[in-house]
Amino acid sequence: NAPSIRERIGAAAGWLGVAIDKDRNRRADEIISLAASGVDVLVIPTDEERAVGSQLLEASSSTRARPRFMLPSARRH
Repeated sequence: NAPSIRERIGAAAGWLGVAIDKDRNRRADEIISLAASGVDVLVIPTDEERAVGSQLLEASSSTRARPRFMLPSARRH
């Protein structure tokens, strides 16, 4: 969520009509695109560690059967 990273991504996506307002980006406003931008660019706060932890907890407490891997037999007749 660093302004420099958002700026680099915005510059690379310029062909899509993305134009980043440097002041809005630095302040991490909700909308960081220029008024003349072809699209709105939003900063959406996330808690990635919590999301990953929740998914791991859900996967580990699942009641689904464990996956099985079937390998070919090397039996000789």
